[in-house]
Parts: sequence; structure tokens; C-alpha cells
Amino acid sequence: MVAEHKDLNDTEQTFWVERKPTIGTTALVSGSEDNILALTGGEVVDTVAYTDLKPSTTYKLDGTIMYTNTAGAAVSTGITSTAEFTTPAGEGYVSGTTTVSFTISAADAARFAGQDLVVFERLYLGTDLVAVHEDKDDEDQTFEVERKPSIGTTAKVEGADDNVLSLEGGTVTDTVAYTNLKAGTQYRISGEIMHVATDGTVTATGVAGEATFTTPAGTGYVSGTQDVVFTVPAAIASAYEGEKLVVFESLYGLDSETPIAEHKDKDDVKQTFWIDTPPEVIVKKKVTGPKGDDVT
Repeated sequence: MVAEHKDLNDTEQTFWVERKPTIGTTALVSGSEDNILALTGGEVVDTVAYTDLKPSTTYKLDGTIMYTNTAGAAVSTGITSTAEFTTPAGEGYVSGTTTVSFTISAADAARFAGQDLVVFERLYLGTDLVAVHEDKDDEDQTFEVERKPSIGTTAKVEGADDNVLSLEGGTVTDTVAYTNLKAGTQYRISGEIMHVATDGTVTATGVAGEATFTTPAGTGYVSGTQDVVFTVPAAIASAYEGEKLVVFESLYGLDSETPIAEHKDKDDVKQTFWIDTPPEVIVKKKVTGPKGDDVT
């Protein structure tokens, strides 16, 4: 060996291998403290944290919302979004955050009611895929779709063991049992008494009832009951003497006109009560028989 040049600090001898970019994401449901998407749909904002990207460079993010099937595999919901962003100016490599927003319709929310959904993201520089974050078990990428509420009802005529309403009218109390409602949340139940004819035809009687209530405090979902009271006037009772009446109920969010649960089953005996019939009147008349005796 007759000569060497080995200087770790000589910039003219130096080159760099590009750093590998990384991304991580945090998905949040807009307007939801518990990160639950309402069945009416809404917006999910995925905040993507990136590291080791080139400064002053435009990148693209492709996001897809996924669900986990029964086999445990992540499957696309078909809900996607794309966002382009330019990194800050500087030298070397930069880190930062950007967002990708997804708009989810009520129809899509209903398709995945009660399920966990996960946001997958892919980062591109031009057509080159430079980073991926696709972890179906990452809680930061995960949000929940609201469970589908359900209701069932039991109608009772006050003061009548046989559940038959007097022709003078009276009070019918419908106890509505609910499941999968949000804790500490106000809801509204609207009910109407329907007439069911012998041929199965259902028509409204015009007697309605409504109740607003707040579910018990807590987190997650709760079940419980709420009474809705109906006052049936004598005129209505008399109009349907001997007939079958059924209570139909609809459950709403407090400020919504779109029902989130209904129970309208004309054949449900628990929703059913009857109108009394007039008592049978037997008229007895005393006459004088042919032999002078009295005959009734």
C-alpha cells in the first residue's frame, strides 16, 4: 500500500442511503367523545403522523376503511378517501402530521352497525409506495359503529286484569323495553294505537302517546324500559267495541325525525288489547196464559 484516504468527515467522500419513511394513524369520529359513529352516518378524520419524508415534496395518502370478517381477515368496506399534502421546507428529512377525511353515509353505517372499523393508509411519492400502515388490531386506527337499537312493547289496560278496555274509555300503558341505546343520552318514543280488522287490515285510531327519557349514566350501551301512556276517550272505545287494538311504537333520537328502532307487529299479543262489548240484555215479559196463569 502506497497511499490511503480514509476520512469519516470528508463530505466529498460521503453519500447517503435514503431513510425509510414511516406513518402511523389515529382515527376519530367527528363530534363523538366515545369514538362511536352514529347510525345516521358522519365524518371520520384520520390523522396521519409521518417521519423521514423529503422536505418540500408532495405526497399522496390513500385510505380505506376495513372491517374484520368471521375468518378474522381484514376486508374493505368500499369506503375510501385520498389526500395530497406537501411537506415543510427544510434540509434533510422532516416529520409532521396531515389528515384524511372519510364521509360515511347512513346506509353504510347501517351495514356495519355494532362493528369495529379500522382505517388503513398507504403513502405514495408519485406512483411509488413508500410507507404503509395497515394493522387491523391497532386501537388508534379503530372506531366503532353504533349498535342498532331494538325495542319491544307490552300494552296493559289500567285496572283490567283481562286487558279489555271499557266502553267508557280509559288508560293504556305501553311499557317499551329497549336495548343498545347510548348511556346518558336523551331519546323520544312516539306511539299510536292501531285497529286491526278481522281481515288483518291495520288503520290508525288517532290515539297517540309520546315520552322523552334519558338513559342511565355510564359508558357504552344500556338496556331498560320506558312507559308511554295513552288516554283512550269513550268515543274511540265505543267506535271499536269488541275489536282488537294494537300499540305501534317508534324510537327516535331527541332531535331527529328518522326512527332508529320500531316495533309495529299487528300480531304481537304483548302489544294487543281489546275493547269491551256491551253486556247482553235479556228482556223478560210476563203475560197471561190461556189457563189464566202467568207465563214468562
